[in-house]
Amino acid sequence: MLKTKEIIKLIEDFAPPEFAEDWDNSGWQINLGIEHTKKICLALSPSLEVVKQAAQEECDLIITHHPLFFDKINKFSTDNITCKIAGIAIQNNIQIYSAHTNMDKAPEGLNHELAQRLGLKNLFQINDFVIQGFTAKEYSLDEFIKYIKKQLECETIRVINPQNKTTVNSVSLCTGSGSEFSNSADTDVFITGDVKFHSALDANNKIILDIGHFESEKFVVDLFEKIFKNKDIQIFIAKEKSPWLTV
Repeated sequence: MLKTKEIIKLIEDFAPPEFAEDWDNSGWQINLGIEHTKKICLALSPSLEVVKQAAQEECDLIITHHPLFFDKINKFSTDNITCKIAGIAIQNNIQIYSAHTNMDKAPEGLNHELAQRLGLKNLFQINDFVIQGFTAKEYSLDEFIKYIKKQLECETIRVINPQNKTTVNSVSLCTGSGSEFSNSADTDVFITGDVKFHSALDANNKIILDIGHFESEKFVVDLFEKIFKNKDIQIFIAKEKSPWLTV
């Protein structure tokens, strides 16, 4: 068991809250004033399934990357899925805390973790959200796509390649929905998730690989787990999957 404030401090030392964007809602989502935590549920998103799993596992704190609350809620009704999730959490004395864009931008955060998982070398920061690096060898595009699928355990990748480029050596990336940054670095490939149609049209002379929002960020639970390594706290990792079904 740990003091809840000690748990939050561990997260915020790793991903300082001041790194979060102004539009973001990182931090406490549900704070019931519970001073001690026995068991933490780690997840990418505070979904209905996740909060149900946390209740079943008798967790008293859920830590996620994605916040529960983004849009204004004018009334509390279980017809609203966000309110329903919050209601189940409160009924089961479960608090929820999220580290979102501050976790993206942290020096050892999500973007850095994705770059590491892809074996990129000579990493450097392009801006708050984009990291650039180089592959260990020159890949053909087909080889690189197969490599990404293996490393990230993702089934499908959407490829945008207006110039029909065939080789990959330099890579820039942004986890989550980062297509707005696709032209921020002069690299062979830009990797992100959730590329919209008009962003794809504007791809210019760069290969863009849309690996999926979920697939680009699912390993945030591993980062959270590292933060709590060797601490006197029980950890439960929620079972999650992408909401998309590819047919």
